[in-house]
Amino acid sequence: MTKRLRITGRLEYGPRGLIIVTEAGDVRVLDGCEPAADLMGTRVTAEGEASGYDRLQTDWIGAAAV
Repeated sequence: MTKRLRITGRLEYGPRGLIIVTEAGDVRVLDGCEPAADLMGTRVTAEGEASGYDRLQTDWIGAAAV
């Protein structure tokens, strides 16, 4: 069974690729989607399936609601 997640945080590039950093400081590496360049450094929401300890196989990434 796969665990679906929806995570909101700041979108950044990290040493292992695209990451999302939550307000609590949790970090997930994002695989699967390449968001629009203007979303880098902004607050986004990403949804997808957990894959491994700290990875998310994303279905979509978009600007977070205010």
